[in-house]
Amino acid sequence: MSRWYKLGRPYTELEAELARRMGQADLGAGLVEFHLPGFAPFDNPVALDRVFKAYRALMHKLAADHGIK
Repeated sequence: MSRWYKLGRPYTELEAELARRMGQADLGAGLVEFHLPGFAPFDNPVALDRVFKAYRALMHKLAADHGIK
């Protein structure tokens, strides 16, 4: 996960801050967009937890397949 993403902070808050910094605070939600291939904002902590758990399980499986503890 990229360092630009601050865990525990909703994407909408980051979006509002970016709009304020650009002098566009009145744009409203959904108007500040940027796309990073392979990255998606998570505003849902339950979904984020599932993604992390699945990734961790995959890494453990790959390590075990290669004899790494």
